[in-house]
Amino acid sequence: IHTFLLTHWHEGVMSTAGGHHSGAGHILRFMDEMSTPLNKPPIQVLKLPRKTDTPSEAPSSSNVHFLTPPNKIQTPNKDATLRIIPAPGHSSDHACFYLEEEDILISGDAISSTPYTPTSTNTPTHTIIEDLNAYLKSLKTLEQLVPRLVMPGHGDLILDGMQYISSALGSQTTFSSQIHSMITISPTPISTKEITSQFISFHSLPTHQHLPVTALVKMHILRLESQSKIVRRNVAKSDTQTAGGMDPTKIIGPGGLTMDKIFGHVQNSRRSDWEGLEEGERKEAISRLKRERESLLEMHRGVDLGGEVCWVGK
Repeated sequence: IHTFLLTHWHEGVMSTAGGHHSGAGHILRFMDEMSTPLNKPPIQVLKLPRKTDTPSEAPSSSNVHFLTPPNKIQTPNKDATLRIIPAPGHSSDHACFYLEEEDILISGDAISSTPYTPTSTNTPTHTIIEDLNAYLKSLKTLEQLVPRLVMPGHGDLILDGMQYISSALGSQTTFSSQIHSMITISPTPISTKEITSQFISFHSLPTHQHLPVTALVKMHILRLESQSKIVRRNVAKSDTQTAGGMDPTKIIGPGGLTMDKIFGHVQNSRRSDWEGLEEGERKEAISRLKRERESLLEMHRGVDLGGEVCWVGK
């Protein structure tokens, strides 16, 4: 062994905190322990950089080097050639490797045969997605390879790679159509949170899928907005709604004040505090509020859409 090829790296995903590159680290340490000073071949780890990486910021190991597509890697005896295929979406640094002599695609997590999928059937998709638009583009790129065989990062070998990739693309189109229908048939503006709840309920998803699917739904909503198929609607809550359906003018609170008066004082106080903040402090306050309100996987922190945003169809 003289080279490791990593399809991607990330941390804080489900139970894999520490990132996939940590597995290579275990093997490197084992080989270092087993080798002798006279028999210690240099081993390198190759991967694509993430958006935030610089050439001097390889993950946790001096053995890691960044690939520069369109690289091709050959075995020492030159009987096998691996073409590097950038395939961002699951993560920004994701790469697939195409064994040209055999028409075999090593897909990593760009394609999975045991996916986290919001359907009751074994639909070939992968809902742990960091960037939906990039993911869809990557699937189209992989589809053009027409691979004879796909070796996924999770699950069994995929014998009909072309059909499987096409199905993965189709499933995302289906999800988008379902979400669009939920918005257009709603008689009133519907919130992101309500759309997500309906989607999860419609597909009877288990609890462990709620977080990744929440982010997937948000990404589809933002994509529908960018396509001008839906628009945002600001829906302000009345004092009666805030008071749980009761008349706030008839609810007596501390000091004899009615709830509508208390609401007014609280709003004025918050407005005064907000106006006293510097621009940077305001941005941090908004960011902190989003973190407190929204439960997301670490890799989905960039999905900037609150659950209270409401939508209508066009």
